[in-house]
Amino acid sequence: MQITIPSYIDIQFLANKVGMSTNWGYLAVPDTPDMVTIEVPASYYSAIEAALLTYDVDYLAYRKNKRLEDVAAVRRVKELAGPNGLTLDDKTIARLTAASLGLLIDETRQSLNWELQRGVFVELPRNTVLQLAVGAVNKVQACFDTVKTKTIAIKAIELVDFESLDAALDALAAIDIESGWPA
Repeated sequence: MQITIPSYIDIQFLANKVGMSTNWGYLAVPDTPDMVTIEVPASYYSAIEAALLTYDVDYLAYRKNKRLEDVAAVRRVKELAGPNGLTLDDKTIARLTAASLGLLIDETRQSLNWELQRGVFVELPRNTVLQLAVGAVNKVQACFDTVKTKTIAIKAIELVDFESLDAALDALAAIDIESGWPA
């Protein structure tokens, strides 16, 4: 069966939305610059008609979620570059947390031996360990503050009406997710 849809419709997104396989064959025939006719299996015709009623809202939500995933991916990269050349992966953060907690509990300990790489140790003074831990916390928190700002901007984008999907998608794409991160 054939159905005529706006040309901006992401056909693969629409197919996924109605539970169709993404490898289904379709024929898109341009009717006008704004409309195309597609061939769809008859068993999905009514589902596609229903899906088109909320397509703009659903597609914008899908794209916003993708953009939020992109922000999270950038955060993970930016967060790794910690203070004083430290790589702030989960293992390093856990070790710094344990070391600083240990130093706060045992005030008599004035330094810790820290293994920089296998077999290479350095003695870190108490204040250095605590400063590194505070620097790590501040860096991670600053990254999450940036994520919060970008998330608020992404979530604020809405459809004014069903003619404004392009404007909403342009606004979404205009949010710069690469800049504004802490050094």
